[in-house]
Amino acid sequence: MSAIYGAVYKAGKAVEAAVNKMQQGYSKCKIDKYEHILFQNVMMGCAHVFATKESVDEILPVEDEDYIYTADVIIDNRTQLASELDVNEELSDGALLFLAFKKWKDKMCDHLIGIFSACFYDKKTEDLWLFTDHTSSRCVNYYVSKEGFFFSTMITPILNVVQDKIDISEKFIAYCESNCSADLLFEAELTAFEGVYQLEAGHYIHYHEGIVDKKRYFDPMSLYKKLRITEEEGFKLFRDTFSKCVEELLRANGEVGITLSSGLDSSSVACVAAPLLEKRGHKLYSYTSIPIEGYTNDDDFLVANEENGVRKMCQSVSNIEMEFVNCPDKNAFTDLKQLVPILECPYKSGVNLVWIDYIYNQARNKNIRIILKGQYGNSTISYGTLMTTVFQLFLSGHWIKCIKEINAFGARNHIARKKILKVIKQAYDDNRKNRTIELNEAFTKLELLNKYSVIDVIKKIQDTEANTWIDTQKERFDSMWASRIFAHLGAFDTKLGLKEGIVVRDPTKDIRILQLCMNLPITCFGGGGLERRLVREGMEGIVPKNIRLDTRHRGWQGADLEYRLSKAWNEIKDDVMNYLDNDSIFEYLDTNEVQKLKETLGNDGVNSENNPRACVKMLVISALSEFLNEFKEK
Repeated sequence: MSAIYGAVYKAGKAVEAAVNKMQQGYSKCKIDKYEHILFQNVMMGCAHVFATKESVDEILPVEDEDYIYTADVIIDNRTQLASELDVNEELSDGALLFLAFKKWKDKMCDHLIGIFSACFYDKKTEDLWLFTDHTSSRCVNYYVSKEGFFFSTMITPILNVVQDKIDISEKFIAYCESNCSADLLFEAELTAFEGVYQLEAGHYIHYHEGIVDKKRYFDPMSLYKKLRITEEEGFKLFRDTFSKCVEELLRANGEVGITLSSGLDSSSVACVAAPLLEKRGHKLYSYTSIPIEGYTNDDDFLVANEENGVRKMCQSVSNIEMEFVNCPDKNAFTDLKQLVPILECPYKSGVNLVWIDYIYNQARNKNIRIILKGQYGNSTISYGTLMTTVFQLFLSGHWIKCIKEINAFGARNHIARKKILKVIKQAYDDNRKNRTIELNEAFTKLELLNKYSVIDVIKKIQDTEANTWIDTQKERFDSMWASRIFAHLGAFDTKLGLKEGIVVRDPTKDIRILQLCMNLPITCFGGGGLERRLVREGMEGIVPKNIRLDTRHRGWQGADLEYRLSKAWNEIKDDVMNYLDNDSIFEYLDTNEVQKLKETLGNDGVNSENNPRACVKMLVISALSEFLNEFKEK
């Protein structure tokens, strides 16, 4: 496991100075070892992170008589792949990947399960291939200029080495600042830097004589083969598949940790991983974010402090060493200067990044090299609502099944059928008939919103991706396999992991789980009176009942956002106002909107009834301001 970087120059030789400049881009990361190869006009490097046992002695990049090659890779189907290649399974992941490329070339990804980015250069034909995995879980970026072709896991090494002055992407900022959600990417390949692209999931780049050809090697719909099985058979297949996926992620050079809530997804991962690690003589180390002392929450449904739920679960599941993290000296503003250079973008998820980064740091101090999570579970293993099941059954002509599912839900939850039908109709009207787009929290200048057709782009996303409430099958699949979402998650997981020298793995995003969730009957996800049924019923005997069948509560990470910021307001106020006065932001943002926010914060602080979500808006603009301070003159 590693970060990769390199260049192919059109003229002249690759020199040691280029190596140093690109390596310098990883200076804020915990790298175990650097290696590189210089060959004529080609340079390739690898910044090793010893996350797995096999990676400790791995040599990358590699050169033979035909190719130069480097990779950032963990292969999960090692046994199967070694058998297909007819080689020793003890080979490193990088060695297996190299053999796979030499045997199958651009078809190699059909044989791979895992996370990777890799670059291959043919010394004779001067062809180059750059790959990322099926879900771009290991991000890789590239840039093409008159000088040549440059690639790197992080973007800063590219900025360091090229002669061009790479500008901030106006289009990226226009999209990003059009709302205050955590959503950064409206296009999968777009980065915050003009001309620098993040390779899209399931694609590779072929580069030859200055020409870049982007090719798709994987079509998710090729995996769609609807299973004609009973729900019970589906649950068993899910348990078997999920257990295999989790088991293959535990190959750590050290310990294994997990970010654990009391929700269905991370609990499912933990309940499978803990006994598997126990058989190997290791513990599973869990980290749970909780609010700081003094914060209270009166919401009966949203649970801000999930400590009790996690403790109850761990009473039923042994071999989990719990730690509860409240980061008392931190808030969403604290680490902007530290995290913006790592993430290389004006991120908008500060509410969670503070505790995530702290947990990764603490984990590394315990020699934890692999961190598990269940972030993607809402799209896969814990997907499912009554609305969607009834809607899809209705569209497919299974009207009697519709009524049966409505009746089952009503009986289980003591709700009259008439009331359920009324709610379904209202959900249909609200989510399908009357969809509207209002940029109520937009700071982007109107001319930029129009220049880049931001509303049209958002509408297209809204019309094609699921909202998880009442979805068609196509919307669900489009959302599950959305390249722009994969790009966002992959970049954050890769870069935050590199910062601490760990690897982040999410078995709920494993391609085998994605494939299975495409093909199971929709009633496995919502049916028999249960929503999110695949976990609630399918994980019976694995996940404790108090987690599986709790339909009356939902975890709320980062609930104390405003409370933390209000406590620290006097300390951070001047810095915030400086960010909002930064001349650079007004190249992209509406001056009047920023001024309104400044007046609100000046009068009321972050807790403003006159300007709801003032603290979120403040963080979004502050991150942009810090990003421009860090990168605009590079």
